[in-house]
Order: sequence, then structure tokens, then C-alpha cells
Amino acid sequence: MFVLLAIVASPLIASAQMSSPNYSIDEVFIGSGGELEACSDSYCTQQSAGGTGGQAESDGYGIMAGFSTPDEPTLSLAVTNNIIDLGLLNETTTAAASANFTVSNYLSNGYIVRVSGPPPTNATGSGSRSLTALSSPNPAIPGTEQFGINLVANSDPGIGMNPVQQPDSSFAYGTPTIAYDQEDNFKYEDGDIIAESLSESGQTDYTMSIIANVGPTTAGGRYRTVLVIQAIAVF
Repeated sequence: MFVLLAIVASPLIASAQMSSPNYSIDEVFIGSGGELEACSDSYCTQQSAGGTGGQAESDGYGIMAGFSTPDEPTLSLAVTNNIIDLGLLNETTTAAASANFTVSNYLSNGYIVRVSGPPPTNATGSGSRSLTALSSPNPAIPGTEQFGINLVANSDPGIGMNPVQQPDSSFAYGTPTIAYDQEDNFKYEDGDIIAESLSESGQTDYTMSIIANVGPTTAGGRYRTVLVIQAIAVF
């Protein structure tokens, strides 16, 4: 049997402005100098003098400091290598592959990442037959019908990576949820939240590890599915 997966991205965000009934602030600049657009015939640049940037928070307020701090919330989600071919499955070896996606958000209280879609399904013949999705974190066991994912580095099988924070962990804070943060254990439930950030965050690079196994009663054929990765901003 063959298994083919397609993974697509879908960011969702609501826009909010900083305003009161009488006043609004689009963007402020406090410093010794700067220019939002310094352009020649061929190039443009943003310039500042003496500004370092950063983030500060109290219980009631937060500030993002830097030269260019737009007032519009931004949520970014990108998926790469989104067509995954697990190849020919057998009862002695776990089929495994990885997909990659990145998430970042600005001017929100964080985000969640949800995955949805059925496990790989064989639609040939008189009816449909899906691989058994792991409803709780479990190791990959050849000879037992399974389908699951996680978002960390694994040794059995040797696939995946832990999330990478860009440029480092002082700027980005995305993490897998606990069910998808366990080395060598995999899970899949349609609609699960698989990752999150509890605050606005720079870019986090995630690697989704995907495993599939078949058992002696698994029907042969070509199995496929489409998984949708959806990032949702939290306010």
C-alpha cells in the first residue's frame, strides 16, 4: 500500500487598533533621529539613530520598542515540502517522513496551531478505509496499524527536529503542546491544537514528524489525505 499526504496552511487573524474614543496612535518614534523611507532611484532603506528595540510588559500594559513598529496585528504561517509520500508500507518497518512549517505573530497575545483532516484513507473499492489514528501518545510499533505525528526530534524512528526559535529564544516562544512534545511518541486527532505561543513571538520553525504502520488486517491500496494546518491569533 502507498500513502500520500498533502499539507496546506490557513492563517486566521482579527485586526485591532490602539485607540480611545478621542485619540488613536498609529506609530510613534522617540529617539535622536530616523527616517521611515530613505530612497534613491533603485533602493530604499529604513534608518534610525540610537534605537535598539525590544519588548517590555507589566500586568496591564506592554510596549514594543524599535524603529519601525506597525500598528496592525500580523500573523504569518508558511508550510514547506507539503506533499509527503510515505511510500510502500509493510508490516516490518515504520514509514516516516517530515514536513516543515513556520509561525510568527505580532501585536497579539499569542497564537494556537490546529491540525485537521482525516487520517490517510483508502477510497478505492466499494468503501473507504482509514488508518487507525493514535488517540494518545504512543511509540511507533511495526505490525500494528497506526498513524500519528509529533513536533520534536525522535530516535525511533530517527526523524524530526525540535522547534527552532528565530533569531533565538529571547525573541520567539512557540512550543508544541504536551501531547505532541514527547520524543518517540506520536498522536493524531482531527482538530487537535499541536503548538502554541503564550505571547507575541518571532518566527518559530516547526518540524512535523509523521509515522504510519500497517497490520496484518490492513486493507491494501493507495491511501491519501489532506491535512490543514491553521494558525489562529489570540487576543
